[in-house]
Amino acid sequence: MNTRGYTIATALTAVCIAGAVTAWGPSALASTRSATGIAHLASPPVLGTAHHFTRGLGASRPKVVDFGGDPTSYITTVHWTSWGGKVAKGTATACRPPANGPIAECRPTTAAVRAFRLGHCSQHGPAAYTRVEWWFPIDGKFDPQSNSVFNACTGGVR
Repeated sequence: MNTRGYTIATALTAVCIAGAVTAWGPSALASTRSATGIAHLASPPVLGTAHHFTRGLGASRPKVVDFGGDPTSYITTVHWTSWGGKVAKGTATACRPPANGPIAECRPTTAAVRAFRLGHCSQHGPAAYTRVEWWFPIDGKFDPQSNSVFNACTGGVR
């Protein structure tokens, strides 16, 4: 390849990397190298692992997360404002039960969502957020004593 072609290829590579980092966050730079020594960007992380009783797990930036339990284990219209860093953040609609009331009387309410503990659910699996939690900002900040933290790898709580 001549010098001009090499310069153009280098510039295009830099533009692609900059675009990927902007779209997926800094973890997009976790790369692998092919036999030719060229770096390839890794895929963005997923949320846990899919199970037959769940929805949204095993996907990147899922719009719905359903752990297959009662109505409080389900969020919809998820809008992720960040994804790919140590913590992914977003908002969603979740079922909020009344104070000291039955879950059956829960009402759709805006929730804050946080996926965290970036790792892997299996030895050779993709990068994944292994925990996810949500809470209702109208109730204050997340309280691990009264709010559930879901294990996105197993589909269980904590």
